[in-house]
Amino acid sequence: MNITEYVHGIGDVITTRFPTQTLLRRTEKIRFVRYVERATPRASRRTQTAMPFRTVLVLLLFVFYVSCGLTAAGEASRGRGRARSRVRRPNGPNIPRREEDSADQNHETTNDVGKPLVFSQDIYDAEVTEDAPVGSLVLTILASLTRNEDTNQDIGYQIKKRKTDKIAPPFRIDTHTGEIRTLRALDFETETEYTVLGYAGVQGNSKLKAKTKITIRVLNVDDVPLRFTRDSYEAYINENKIGQVNNSVELQQGDSQVVFMLMESVPLYGIDMFRINPGTGEVSTTTPLDREEFDKFILVVVANSRKQSAQTRLVVHVNDLNDNPPTFPHHVMTFRIYENARCWLPLNATDKDIGENAVVKYRIAWGRSRSFMIEEDTGVIRNIRRIDYERNKIFRLVVNAYSGNLFGYTRVVIRVIDTNDNPPILNDFQVIYNALPDSLSGAELTRVPAQDVDREGTLRYGIVPGRSRWNNLVKVDEITGIISLSKKKAKKVRTKVVTDITFYVTDGVHGAQASCLLELTPVSIEMMANGVSVNVLNVTGDNFLRSARLQALRDALAYTLNSHANQLVIFNLQEVARDGYPLLNVSFAARDLDNKFLSREYILSTIYFERRRIEEMSGLPILPAEDDVCVLESCNDLQRCVPKKILSQISSVFAHSRGDLITFRGVHPAVEHTCECPDIYSFNNCSEVVDFCESQPCSNGGTCEGTDGGYTCICPYHFAGDNCEIDFSGGSCFEGACKHGGQCVDLDEGGFTCDCMSGYDGQQCEMTSRFFPAGSYMTFPTLNQRSMMRISLNFSTEMRNGLLLYVSRYSQVNDLLAIEIIDTQIAFSFAVGKMTMRVMVGTPGGVSDLKWHLVELVYRDKMVEVMLDSCERNEEGEILSNFPCVAYATQALDVSTWFLDVNTPLLVGSIPANQEEERILSREFIGCIRDVRIDNKVLDFADSLTDSGTEPGCPLG
Repeated sequence: MNITEYVHGIGDVITTRFPTQTLLRRTEKIRFVRYVERATPRASRRTQTAMPFRTVLVLLLFVFYVSCGLTAAGEASRGRGRARSRVRRPNGPNIPRREEDSADQNHETTNDVGKPLVFSQDIYDAEVTEDAPVGSLVLTILASLTRNEDTNQDIGYQIKKRKTDKIAPPFRIDTHTGEIRTLRALDFETETEYTVLGYAGVQGNSKLKAKTKITIRVLNVDDVPLRFTRDSYEAYINENKIGQVNNSVELQQGDSQVVFMLMESVPLYGIDMFRINPGTGEVSTTTPLDREEFDKFILVVVANSRKQSAQTRLVVHVNDLNDNPPTFPHHVMTFRIYENARCWLPLNATDKDIGENAVVKYRIAWGRSRSFMIEEDTGVIRNIRRIDYERNKIFRLVVNAYSGNLFGYTRVVIRVIDTNDNPPILNDFQVIYNALPDSLSGAELTRVPAQDVDREGTLRYGIVPGRSRWNNLVKVDEITGIISLSKKKAKKVRTKVVTDITFYVTDGVHGAQASCLLELTPVSIEMMANGVSVNVLNVTGDNFLRSARLQALRDALAYTLNSHANQLVIFNLQEVARDGYPLLNVSFAARDLDNKFLSREYILSTIYFERRRIEEMSGLPILPAEDDVCVLESCNDLQRCVPKKILSQISSVFAHSRGDLITFRGVHPAVEHTCECPDIYSFNNCSEVVDFCESQPCSNGGTCEGTDGGYTCICPYHFAGDNCEIDFSGGSCFEGACKHGGQCVDLDEGGFTCDCMSGYDGQQCEMTSRFFPAGSYMTFPTLNQRSMMRISLNFSTEMRNGLLLYVSRYSQVNDLLAIEIIDTQIAFSFAVGKMTMRVMVGTPGGVSDLKWHLVELVYRDKMVEVMLDSCERNEEGEILSNFPCVAYATQALDVSTWFLDVNTPLLVGSIPANQEEERILSREFIGCIRDVRIDNKVLDFADSLTDSGTEPGCPLG
């Protein structure tokens, strides 16, 4: 039965089809009309009757209850489902009036087709627990018509998944009642929420339909056991640090809020040293850890939810930091060694840290470092010279053991004990073997490079007798083919041996012979001390040997050094890298034609100035390899750092990759530095500068002036000598009074003079002046002055730019001293580190006027004074010239031990064309230079190391 109530002016028009449909319509006039419709199979009969006010009131209350959307949703077994409703609100007072609203004037209404069908709610929300049985009622959706409809028109329901969903939701709907129930089991861990679309329609009328959105949330019941991803976790943290470890525990499954906690630890006190975030499981320390006390902690971590629990282990490893200094076994360590024997004294300091933090380096901090050295990595003390009991019976050293910035020390007391293949394939091959003299006996040289293509062949090796007198120097193993030196004969080898030895190989049927060119060189201490190194660019050791480049470089070096190829020994090859490119360090020593070793200074100087010629002859790009162990000023006070190459047991081996046709074995030179105290400061261990002028060593009115090497005397006219002891006006001739072939002549009136050869114009026939054409230069031994010096020279030129004097390091970085002419003025460039400073002095009109000019340079106490032409002054000492003829500069360094350390030859004149020096602005000089003085002593041009193109005399003077 349908009952339609029109309530005019009070509320909404409500059509109710008991018990499920509700529709609201707004009306205007206050009238109470009740229509009772009865459905018949064929037609409807309407009756209009008046309804009492009480009945109308009861109906209104019922309609109000239904319209609020309170729908009874029954629950299935155990009552697992519950629904929440969102009420559909009317559109408000501005709903347009429709024609049928005026039907009340005739007290009847028309049942038109096509009016909307609506749900009681726009959106349905419901919740259901994941353990609800299949078939449980979740919620009921309701739809109703907006007006009276035929009673035969039934509303049907259905639900569908959204287009974006791939899987149908686990729910079904009763098409008649709108009840939605579970279709299959739910799982909160798989899906927590479902959204479906609900549809309602009137049977037989496709135009009457409605649509709504239904959201169903699945509630968790904590039914999944907790489980960690691992049974045990590993984490790390640095010692001495408070903070979070680098790993945390992680749950593999679990569906409720979990609380983490620490239950226990090994060791037991570790539980107080860690804490855990109860929400995230992140573990951190509460106090700094000490790895040396305990290197790991095992923590038991428990995770608890409402119903579940799980546990795992977290092993926290404590990372080591370098926080312990090395320690020696004893504060004082005493050793006893035999004189004349090589000593091997292990110190064996230990470090409580581990890994790289436990790497210990050793150094002799105090003591007789000239007699002993210590291996930096092993801490083994060795003697570097012969120990003589009659000279030294006891040595005392202080040795430091370093681990990073931490160190420990021990006092070392050393007491000296007094003592009284088809045929075998065999090609010619070459062996270059360098070794320490004591290691030659029985040494294995190489293996005979024979091959047998027959797999069944067994090779036997031997030496063809009678081909060389050195056949008995070597022997070959008959089975292995290893060539070794004879123990007895090798002991007698003290010089380089070059010989051809013929070897044979046989497989029992066939045989082959080949010649071995053997170069055997005992590397002595003297050879090592006079050895130098050059770097060959872009060449590997294998390429250097295979392409005969070794012989080419040896020939070029021997020719340039005025030596012989057989007297030049390449005793080591070492591959290094430079800016990502291969570089081969070649160490060698050379003898002159008198079989004496050429000095390192001479070899380095020659290579420095003749590098282009060596490169052209050898076809190899080379650079001098400087030993820069002293560039960082590692010595204290006034001590001088001296690099030294010493013998090392480490050998380098390079072999031809194809058949081992060339084998090279070298002796790796160990480069170390020693801090030597000059003799003049030896009595106070170089702790302070000594004033040697205090004893007034200069005679005959000479003025004493302190130098870096002691003192120098500025002698009056007619006097000369180190202490002004030579008197030209009152003395007489003596042996050596005149140099360079000059004749000493006694004068009748007293005194003597030197009759010098042409070009020698000094008091004692020194060569003091020279003309320098374009590109010419002279070289002299490098400057040894480090903290104080005085340099002066006279020059004459018409060049606006020129180089007068230059000295630096072979690496052409760090220390530098140069005097230049820049735009007719004098520039002095100076560096004791990587920073170069430059000061300028000048004179009106400049110095490029073909007149003689005097440049004076004084360096003392880190202060540089440069003066031009003595800078004329008045009686009060004030400078008369308005032009800056004197300039001062101070080193921008506070470190007192940074001195001038140069090692290239002192160059006077132009810089060689093959040298690349970017720190100076002028490279060439044309003109005259005379009377060059260093610490008031004349620089004798006749004693130059190199004279490249200069001419005697000074035609410009």
